[in-house]
Amino acid sequence: MKRIVLPAVLLLAADCIKAQDVFRNNGNLYVHAGASMCSYGAFTNSSTGALVNDGNLYVKGSITNDQAGMSAGSGVLYLNGSTAQTVNGAQSFKTYQLNTNNAAGITLNNDLSVANVHTFTNGIIATAATPNYLIYEANASYTGDADSRHVNGWVKKLGNTGFTFPVGNNTYERTVMISSLSASSELDCRYRATTPNISSVQAPIINVDPNEYWEINKVSGGTAQVALNWDNSKVAFPQYQLLSDLRATYYNGSQWVNEGGNAAGTVATTGGITSNAISSYGYFAIGSTGYTLPMHFISVGAQRKTGATEVRWKTASEDGVDHYEVERMNTNGSFGMIGSLKSHNSITETEYLYLDGLPLVGTAMYRIRSVDKDGKYGYSRVVSVSENNNATGFMVLNNPAHEAIYVSASASYKGRYHYELFSASGQLMQSGDLTISGGDIVTIPLTVKTTTGIYLLNITNEEHRFAKRIMVR
Repeated sequence: MKRIVLPAVLLLAADCIKAQDVFRNNGNLYVHAGASMCSYGAFTNSSTGALVNDGNLYVKGSITNDQAGMSAGSGVLYLNGSTAQTVNGAQSFKTYQLNTNNAAGITLNNDLSVANVHTFTNGIIATAATPNYLIYEANASYTGDADSRHVNGWVKKLGNTGFTFPVGNNTYERTVMISSLSASSELDCRYRATTPNISSVQAPIINVDPNEYWEINKVSGGTAQVALNWDNSKVAFPQYQLLSDLRATYYNGSQWVNEGGNAAGTVATTGGITSNAISSYGYFAIGSTGYTLPMHFISVGAQRKTGATEVRWKTASEDGVDHYEVERMNTNGSFGMIGSLKSHNSITETEYLYLDGLPLVGTAMYRIRSVDKDGKYGYSRVVSVSENNNATGFMVLNNPAHEAIYVSASASYKGRYHYELFSASGQLMQSGDLTISGGDIVTIPLTVKTTTGIYLLNITNEEHRFAKRIMVR
C-alpha cells in the first residue's frame, strides 16, 4: 500500500497532486485557491494536522478528521469515489463548499459541516445512528437534491433563516421545511416511516397519517412553523375526504395534537400544510379532523322515486371491506344507520343500491359508512335529496356563503328554531337559536373556525325541519 505522510508544511498552489492509496496529514496542509489535491485512497487529517482548503480537495476513499477547531477554508471538498465512502474521525470535518458525487453512497460516522453551498451530484448520504449529522451552518444552502440524491438520516441546521431539510428514506426524498424562526436556532431533523401511536389523538384530530412522519428536535432557539407535505405517488397518503379537514399535528408524548394550518393541493395526489407557530419539538405528521375512506368511493348519489329514495354508490378496490352501512341524518342533526349491504370485495368497479322507504319531509341527507374486516371505517361524501324541491318554505339566499349564511322563510314557518352547522364528516362546527318572523331574512354569522368547504345546515323545531348543503368560501 502506498502511504503519503505529511509531517511538516505543504503548500499546494498549482495542479492536482495525486495520492494513490492512503494520504495522512500530520503537519500543515494548505490547498491554495486555484489548486487541487486528489486523494485516490483514504485521506486522514490527524490530531496534529492543520488542514486549510482554499482550493479543491478531491477524495475518492474514506475521509477522517481528528483536528480540533478545523477551519472551513474557502474551497470545495469533493467526495467522488466509485465505491462506498465513509466520513470518520473524532472531530467534525469542516468545508466551505461540498460536492457529493458517489452513486455507491456516503456514510457519515462523523459530523460533516458545510459553511456555504452543498451540491448534490449523485448518491445518497446516510448518517450513523450515533447520531452523526450533515450540518448546514448559518446561511448555508444546497442544490441538486432529488429522490436519488438526499440524506437518509440526520440533518442539522443552524441560524435564524427558513430551511428545507433534504431528508428521505433512501428511495424517495421527503423534505420538510421550517420557517418564521423567532430566534437563531439549532435544529436536527430526519424523516421516518410508520407513524407511532396513531390511535392516540386529541380532539379535534380524528386520525393521523400512519405511513410517514418527521422528527425535528430543538437544541436551542425559539418558535418556528413547520411545513409538511404529501406525495401519494411516493408514499401512500390516506384517503382523506376534504382538504379543509387536514391539519399539522405534533406528538406530545402521549397524543397527537392539533398544530393548525390550512392545506393546499389535492388530497389524492400532492399538497402541503404549514403549522401554526410551534414551541414544542419532536414528531410531526399530517392529521385530519375528518374521516378517511378505507376504500375508494367513485360516486355516491340519491334520487327520490315514488314513495322511496334510491341511494346508489360505486366503488373500486374493495380489498378488505366487510360491509357498507347506509346512514341518514336524523332530525337532531346526527346520522343514524338505516340499513346495510355486504361488500362484494371486488377489485373492479362495483355499484350498490339501497332503497329507503321512509317518508321524506323536506330534504334528506345520506352518507355511506364503509367498514373494513379489521373494524376500521370511513365515510363517503354526504348527498341530499328532496321531494320535488318544494316541501319546505325555507331558503338559503347565499350559497356559496362567506362570513354569514342568510336564511329566509315564509310566514307559515314563524317561530323559534334551533340550528346546527356540521362539516361534511359530521363534526358539529357551531349551533344556536333563531327567531323567524316570516318573510324576513335571518343572519347566521360564521365563526372563525369555519374554513372553506362543504357544510350541512340543519334548522329544526317541533313542527318543521330544514336541511341544506352549504358551500363556504
